[in-house]
Amino acid sequence: MGRPREHNDDTRERLLQVATGIIRRGGVEALTVRGLAAEAGVTTRAIYSLFSGLPDLVAELCSRSSAAMLRHHEAVPVTDDPISELLPLALAFRAGAREHADLYEKLYTPVATDGSVATEYPPVIQRTVGRVQDTIRRAILAGQLRRPVNDHEVLQGLWAIVHGLTSLELRGVLGTPQECDRIWHRTITDHVRGLTGPT
Repeated sequence: MGRPREHNDDTRERLLQVATGIIRRGGVEALTVRGLAAEAGVTTRAIYSLFSGLPDLVAELCSRSSAAMLRHHEAVPVTDDPISELLPLALAFRAGAREHADLYEKLYTPVATDGSVATEYPPVIQRTVGRVQDTIRRAILAGQLRRPVNDHEVLQGLWAIVHGLTSLELRGVLGTPQECDRIWHRTITDHVRGLTGPT
């Protein structure tokens, strides 16, 4: 009969949940091995047994967050009216961000070690971006966007809006949930109307 595992999947989940709480309160920089172990009621050995270290643990949280973001985007149906998909896709971004709000800034505003803004996102996030970019390109091919139009510029403009709205909402400065809903719908709808209107 084998020796029972000292640190199991339940301990792993406990550590991830407690780490999320610490990050929520003080950001990723507040996460330490000793602090996490103390709050989770385990030894530091448990952390190193289940993860190679804090970077591995944070990477797992980021992986779950990006997977949730992709799930929300892929749940938006692909239709014969691609321009109508932009609002649902924007709201999918909002839903994915809110599901793992504690890691949003780290995952979706990456900064390179030299201080410059990183240009590459993890593969799962790139798939999320690809879903939106595909919709924009289909809308261009369908003649739904005013010309001249550049799919990269349209994507960047939409990204700037949804990222801004998300960051403000997660900071609690957009108002009540009902006010947030109105702002999101009105802002995205007005932006899309501007893309399809006369030059």
